[in-house]
Amino acid sequence: MRDRSLQAVLNRHRGRTYARHAEDAPAVAVESVAVRYGDDVALENVSFRVEVGERLAVVGPNGAGKSTLLRVLVGLQDPTGGAVHVHGHGPSRHVCISYTPQKSTIDWRFPVTVSDVVRMGRIARRGPARRMTRQGRSLVQQALRAVALEPLAHRQISELSGGQQQRMFIARALAQEAEILLMDEPFTGLDVNAREDVLQQIVRLHERDVTCLVALHDLAIASTSFDKVLLLRRQQIGFGAPSEVFSEARLRRAYGECLRLAEADGGLVFLHDTACTGGSNGHP
Repeated sequence: MRDRSLQAVLNRHRGRTYARHAEDAPAVAVESVAVRYGDDVALENVSFRVEVGERLAVVGPNGAGKSTLLRVLVGLQDPTGGAVHVHGHGPSRHVCISYTPQKSTIDWRFPVTVSDVVRMGRIARRGPARRMTRQGRSLVQQALRAVALEPLAHRQISELSGGQQQRMFIARALAQEAEILLMDEPFTGLDVNAREDVLQQIVRLHERDVTCLVALHDLAIASTSFDKVLLLRRQQIGFGAPSEVFSEARLRRAYGECLRLAEADGGLVFLHDTACTGGSNGHP
């Protein structure tokens, strides 16, 4: 995987100490965060809180800043303004966060198996120099079993379907005993059955009180499968329950001419035309 080979993961965790959780702090707190690339604004004035166990959908058109926000939360991108707190501390040095980038950023030809990737989840817990314990091996097997990938444990990652790839990363989070899961566009390219399978895995994580922040395009999934939504177009347009945020006025501010309306039994349905480029520009 590009910049995420086993050795890269080992290097990232070498010699690190990890932040403890502050009691009664929200899982994630973002205060007036901004990210700029020279004169270009990727994010500006973004503020929200996610409590432990909540599911947040981060939605907006291409270039809205969704990927940038996730990178800030995991500590891979420094904000140019504002502050981020994960369980009361800065975004880096957290063993509790599992992050899955967009599939297009991953080199699927890298010679690792499903089991190798899931075992990477244990590196943050045990350190790169220590051997896998019996408990760690058991957790890896349990994680593979939980997402129905045990029969594919020794398969090369390039041979997986899109849904299996996402389930593999969820298994890595389970093996890591992650308390916060960040996923960037996990439903891209999945058929209906695979999409439902991944959603069921997110439900199971929710039942374990794992906090899930997922960047996605599908407004219907965001509306029906998540507790809260964050609507972005570089600036924060709305945050809260889907029924409150998904008003026609806010969605038109976010998507512009890329918003499509369709009639359904329950009234109007809002659709984001992902092939449209008229609603956004700038950095992802």
